[in-house]
Amino acid sequence: MYSMTGYGRSDVKTGHQEVTIEIRSVNNRYRDIVIKAPHYLGGIEDKIRKYISSRLSRGRIEVFIRISGQSDAEHVILDEKLALSYIQALEKLKSLDTMISQNIDLALVARFPDVMKVSEDTPDNEVLWEMVSPALSEALDQLEAARKAEGDNLKKDVALHQGMLQDGLEKIQQLAPEAMRKSVESLKSRIREAMKETGADEARIAQEASLLADRLAIDEEMARLDSHLKRLTTMLDTREPVGRRLDFLAQELNREINTIGSKTDCVDIIDLVVEMKGETEKIREQVQNIE
Repeated sequence: MYSMTGYGRSDVKTGHQEVTIEIRSVNNRYRDIVIKAPHYLGGIEDKIRKYISSRLSRGRIEVFIRISGQSDAEHVILDEKLALSYIQALEKLKSLDTMISQNIDLALVARFPDVMKVSEDTPDNEVLWEMVSPALSEALDQLEAARKAEGDNLKKDVALHQGMLQDGLEKIQQLAPEAMRKSVESLKSRIREAMKETGADEARIAQEASLLADRLAIDEEMARLDSHLKRLTTMLDTREPVGRRLDFLAQELNREINTIGSKTDCVDIIDLVVEMKGETEKIREQVQNIE
């Protein structure tokens, strides 16, 4: 089990360059990868994104890439023909107006568009990937180790609350038969009082009480709750990302517990329901962090 929260960093030297990669991840419903890197890595950004996606399934993942000691030279390109055209145009402008007597300023010509450009020679995409991928892999290793350690803690905590829910369910199962018996007797008494004027016999009263008692039965809810708790135990031991499924399962647990509470008038069961709702909420909070 993995958390969605973690941090990894790697510094790898390749020749004259040093590649530093930091990766942070936090909770997110989906997978959201944000890459901040030098512009010349744009050609391999999609490859970086796909590699991260192959290892992480959920979370907001921020990737910071720095490359120091970049030896690829930047040089200035002069467009001689364009510069000469500008000079000729300026000379012509001077000839049109005798009041213009100043010499043509070299700095002025250099500032004209496209006369001088700065160009940088960067390695091709394959070379860049070979330079970046070792650091990326190492940073992801650290990130996954951090997410795994946090995931182990989350698993233990969820298992603890699951155990408390199981204990609560077993107590409800023990209390349910007597609680139902008392509910049926109470229903019979109220029906008998309501039907006193009609003179209904005990068989009719018992039949009416039984029909009403069926609506108050919690056997199905207890069975579904037990099934959900067993499924939760199984999901905690799986190696696949289960965060979304655990979130859905926690909602189902809460639904069954609420239904049990709404159907019973047994004070002891209601007290257990309140405690179990608290445990379920703690599970829901924790599974929000699970990948």
